[in-house]
Amino acid sequence: MLHTPGHAAGHLAFRLLPSGAIVCGDLVSGLGTVVIDPPDGEMEAFLASLDRLARLAPPVLLPAHGAPLADGTAALAALRAHRLAREEAVLAAWKQGLREPAVIVPVVYPGLSAALELLAARQVRAHLDRLDRHGRLTAASI
Repeated sequence: MLHTPGHAAGHLAFRLLPSGAIVCGDLVSGLGTVVIDPPDGEMEAFLASLDRLARLAPPVLLPAHGAPLADGTAALAALRAHRLAREEAVLAAWKQGLREPAVIVPVVYPGLSAALELLAARQVRAHLDRLDRHGRLTAASI
């Protein structure tokens, strides 16, 4: 059993032996993006959990939603890269003077359906929180 916070503070994953496959629950999705919804969800913890699982070099990930993901290590690396790229897009929007998640959403999630905008705004909030903790949201960053 592995404590893998990020999506939720008490999230757990399970490594299956002898295969090394990981039942990753809602930490990873085979269908799309996992929502990181503060305050229970936290981006820094999410990224650390991805790194923790990647160090185990899982041959396959078994998410709660979607099909199994072959080459778990590559899938985790791709998800981490995607999140960090999205974070840079959020930072770029911040540097353009956009300050509210709801205003940033159309910039970093162009074409998103209205039904998903609230979840996307929560995701943007998670990125802003992380950027702020790392000292990247300063007046000088405008």
